[in-house]
Amino acid sequence: MPTKVFDDLPIEKQQLIKTSFLSLLEKKSIDKITFNSLAHEVGFARASLYVYFKDKKDLCNYVFSDFSNSITEKLKRIHEESNDLFFNAKNCLKAFQETIIEFDYCKIIENVADGLKISPVEGYQFFEGAIDYIYKNFQTYDRNIVEIVLILLKHSTGHLFSDFNNNESCISKFEMQLELVSKIH
Repeated sequence: MPTKVFDDLPIEKQQLIKTSFLSLLEKKSIDKITFNSLAHEVGFARASLYVYFKDKKDLCNYVFSDFSNSITEKLKRIHEESNDLFFNAKNCLKAFQETIIEFDYCKIIENVADGLKISPVEGYQFFEGAIDYIYKNFQTYDRNIVEIVLILLKHSTGHLFSDFNNNESCISKFEMQLELVSKIH
């Protein structure tokens, strides 16, 4: 995670580092990205990046943690609008979709997984926290129904990322599945 010095940077510079790193990750594996190439991209001295982060993995953890926090914040706002599990699950998947449109997160996760020699499935783990947020906040629903909705949501999220070009179809299928589950409820 970033150092205190990074936290003291203006938000614009923090965002520049994050978006530049994500842009590089869209193009190549994390093991092919150097702090030198990132420094060139953002216009900083390479040494200053080491003041902010221990290494690339540290920066990567920060970027994905920030992404997960952003999704969780969206879910909190959705939950404040309605206490309806099915409404929130639909909007959760749409929040994932909106968030991944900014960058090609499918390619980014693939490049991180490839560079770190992990399965892409492990790369999607950072969504678990956001999805678990839903689980914790629906005490009024039958636990079995919540579990089914979460399984469908995790499955659909995986499809959303693995077949980004077909995401409208994925959301449509998810909404049909939710409708069936809501009839059981």
